[in-house]
Amino acid sequence: MKIHLKDNKIILYDIERDYRQHLFYYDFRMNLKSGGRLVEIIVGREGYTYFILLTSKP
Repeated sequence: MKIHLKDNKIILYDIERDYRQHLFYYDFRMNLKSGGRLVEIIVGREGYTYFILLTSKP
């Protein structure tokens, strides 16, 4: 199994509140607190792109 970073770079993306609310519809554990941060990285495998959420509690 080989997983690679998109463009061979580590880039952290901040997720906007509107999209976090959309994700909350599918996963009620999603952090919606004001000031809470949600970060993701993008990886690829076998021609598919995956978005991996990295979370931490403030």
